[in-house]
Amino acid sequence: MYFTTEIKVSSASTQNLQSPQAARSLLVVASDREQIKRYASDLKGLPLKLVRAMDSGPAALKYVASYPVDVVLCDSSLVDTDLIAFLRGLKQSPASRQIPVVITAESADRRMLLQAVSMGCAGLILKPYQGATLHKHMSTALSMAAGNEQEAGGLRQAKDLLASGHVDDAIREFEDIVRTQDQSEAYYMQGLEHLRKGEYGEAIACFHKAVQINTLFAEAYEAMARAFEAKGDRQSSRMFLKKAAQVHAEFQRLEQVKELFVEVMAEEPDAENPFLLLGNKLYNGRDFQGAAQAYENAIKLNPNDAWARFHLARVRWMLGHRNKAVELLESCLAMRPDFPEAQRLLIQVKNTSWATIDTERL
Repeated sequence: MYFTTEIKVSSASTQNLQSPQAARSLLVVASDREQIKRYASDLKGLPLKLVRAMDSGPAALKYVASYPVDVVLCDSSLVDTDLIAFLRGLKQSPASRQIPVVITAESADRRMLLQAVSMGCAGLILKPYQGATLHKHMSTALSMAAGNEQEAGGLRQAKDLLASGHVDDAIREFEDIVRTQDQSEAYYMQGLEHLRKGEYGEAIACFHKAVQINTLFAEAYEAMARAFEAKGDRQSSRMFLKKAAQVHAEFQRLEQVKELFVEVMAEEPDAENPFLLLGNKLYNGRDFQGAAQAYENAIKLNPNDAWARFHLARVRWMLGHRNKAVELLESCLAMRPDFPEAQRLLIQVKNTSWATIDTERL
C-alpha cells in the first residue's frame, strides 16, 4: 500500500511571470510524512500550481509516465526504492528523463554524490538543512523545467501543425529541428570534465542540455515518421522511425559511458587521468566510439600522455581512421622513442590492410 495526496503551498504571484502557465507542477516522493509537511512549509513562495505527494518510488515512476510533471522533489526516507535506482528509473523513460530532481538525504558518500550529479540531479541537500537552501535548489530546478518548455517550443508548434492536418508545413518545421547538429555527445563529455573537476553545477547543466537535445531529436524523428505515414509514404516513415531508434540507442550508450566514469571516479579518486581509465573500460566493452572520445579527453587533460595517444591510435585504426592512427603513433614515439608497443603497432598499421585486421587480438 502507498499513499497519494495533494499538498497545498502558498505559491508566488504570477503577476511578474510571462503567463499563468509559468507555474509548475511538482511531485514530492517521500515516505516520511513529517518531511512532506516540512516541504509544504519550505516551498512557500515558489511558482507551483500543483503539488502531489507519494510515498512509493515505483508508484511515482508510473505516475510520471502518465501525467505531466515539471519537477520532482525526493527524500531519502523512501522505503521501497533506493534513491539512485529511482533516478535511474526516471532516466529510462523518454517521458521523464528531462525532469529536474532535487533530493534531500541524511547522508551521501562520494559515489552517491557523483551518481546523483551524473543523472542530472538539480540539487542534493543534506539534512538538517535551512529552508532557504531548499528554496534555492528548487528555484534552479524550476528554471531548468522552464528551459525544457522553451527548448521544446518549436517541436510543439510542429506537432500542432501535424495535428491540424497541415502535414507538409509540419514536416518543414521538423526538418528545421533535425537540421541542426546533434551535440548531445559533446555536452556529455563536457559534463564528465566538469564532474572530474568537482564543478557539479556545471556538470548538471551539461548533462541536462545533452538530454534535452537527445529527447528533442528523438521526438522530432518520431513525429516525422507519423507525418510521412499520414502522407502515405511508408518508406520515409520507416526511415525516420529508424533514426528515432538510433537516437534512443545513443542515449543509452552515453548513459552507460557516464555511469562507467562515475565508477572510475568513485573507485580511483586519486587517478591522475580518469579519462584514460574510462577509455580502457569502454574499449574492453567494445564501445570503440566511446573509447575514442574518452581517450581524446585524456589527451586534452594531459597532452604528454603517450599511453593515451597509443590507445587512441589503436581505436582510430579499428574505426578505419588509418592515417589518423599513424599520425598519433608517430607523435607518441616522438615523445617517447623507447615505446615498443607503439613501434609494433605503427608497423602493423602501415603494413596491414583493413580487411585483414583481427580485432579480437587488438
